[in-house]
Amino acid sequence: MQGRVFLAGAAVTVALAATPAAARESRSTRIVATGIATVRVHPKNRHSNSSIRDAVKAADKIALKRAFRDGHKLALRYAKAEGLKLGRLISVSDTQEPSGYGSGSEFGPNKYCGKVRVPVGKQVYGQKPTLKTVRRCFVPPYIVTGIQLTYSAN
Repeated sequence: MQGRVFLAGAAVTVALAATPAAARESRSTRIVATGIATVRVHPKNRHSNSSIRDAVKAADKIALKRAFRDGHKLALRYAKAEGLKLGRLISVSDTQEPSGYGSGSEFGPNKYCGKVRVPVGKQVYGQKPTLKTVRRCFVPPYIVTGIQLTYSAN
């Protein structure tokens, strides 16, 4: 009977050794960390749509790099706290940005300047205000980027 148990144990060991690395890794521990970054938007010309668009793109690029770095640092801290070694990056996903912030625009995608109607003169209660159409540009104050990083850990 002892011989059969030993052979069965050896067969399991051989089967585990023959299991592909991807299947073995799926049983390993995973660490998930969220990185968040906020970057101010500084257009060269606050009255130019292309200048604002370029500034938003530049801020978004910087915010993504900072969020990734922030998430990686947190993952390293989590792994160290658990006595694990951080493995390879398994997945990256973006998190929802808070409403009212980010690269959103009043006038549509990548359109930060447009025409708006504003009241003229003093408002009188009970009377319809007089409105005029003017061109305005809205610059988002800053870009907020959040990403979720999933790492394997041993």
